Amino acid sequence: MKNGVKYNIEMIRRFAEALRESMALSPTKEKALEKISNLVKTELGGYITPDILSSSDELQAGFIELLDQIVFETSENSQGENRIREYIFEDLYLRLSIYLDIFSDRDSYKRGLGSRMLTHEDTVIIKKYYMEEFIPLLMSEYYDQPALQKSILKALLAFDSEQLLNFYYQIAGQESCHEVKIFSLLGLKTSTPKFANWRHIVTDDERINSLIDYIKSFDLSDPGKNTVPGDLFSIFFVINYIELNASSAAIQKTADWMFRVFDRVSEIDSDSSLVNWICASVSTIIMQFGEERLREILDRDERLIVFLALIDFLPREYFNRITSHLGFLGEDFSLRISKLIESGRYEMRNGSNVSAYVYVDAATRL
Repeated sequence: MKNGVKYNIEMIRRFAEALRESMALSPTKEKALEKISNLVKTELGGYITPDILSSSDELQAGFIELLDQIVFETSENSQGENRIREYIFEDLYLRLSIYLDIFSDRDSYKRGLGSRMLTHEDTVIIKKYYMEEFIPLLMSEYYDQPALQKSILKALLAFDSEQLLNFYYQIAGQESCHEVKIFSLLGLKTSTPKFANWRHIVTDDERINSLIDYIKSFDLSDPGKNTVPGDLFSIFFVINYIELNASSAAIQKTADWMFRVFDRVSEIDSDSSLVNWICASVSTIIMQFGEERLREILDRDERLIVFLALIDFLPREYFNRITSHLGFLGEDFSLRISKLIESGRYEMRNGSNVSAYVYVDAATRL
């Protein structure tokens, strides 16, 4: 952060409008991105992360990360092969245009979506703003764009629509990667009307069959009654369920159960692709907690220790998304962490996110 200012959503919108105007005056996409890069470096600095935000969410964090990528690519890729460079710049330009549209005018964004390819950013936007009219588009694009299948399913899970029940059922019965399979099972579990034909989607994979048994008995009305997940597949299912319902009364009443789940997450020892999705969900869950909720759930040292292990488990890119939310908790939070470390009750990992946070937080308060 170049000027020490934390950016709220209105400041982000104003900055996005300035970038939009600059793009409109540029003769080519490459020139536009170069101008954008210079504006970003002048306003925000040469290296930026979502910790510049006063309060982050998945959309704002993605926007800041894209700006940082634009600065990097325009600075470091100047000698790259022309065709590769052109492809990269086309992709960056399109994704940036999507962000600038949604920050400027939601109706303009909707009009534009009908005339171009769907992107990952669109799935985040459609989910965030609950754009039900695009459910059919997501369903059709699921088959047209295999690379986006996981993102599309993640977005569709935010909606409760009868037309999705058969869609999830068809996907659950198909050969697919584990993420897609589990997303479809989560969709079946949370759909209205209630799905009951679990025996028809049993597979040759005993791990998936074990997960189906777990899901069948999973209590949506009182999550705290459920067994804490013990394997990677059930952890993936539960973490995504919590993400979908983080602000619900059912989850808010079961903080102890949620922290037992968090404890299992921090103990994962796997290089499966599921882990990256789990980390993304964890960061999104934390971003949904406001100051009051964070203070409430971290009121006991036992929970704080679990929470520290959880955020130390996250790759730095996902940790950077939540640092502004940790800032809600003020100096007392850093002091509590320091006491736990000094007393030996919490032992940090190598390259610890917690250590970096405490150090930076202390430096900014000098």
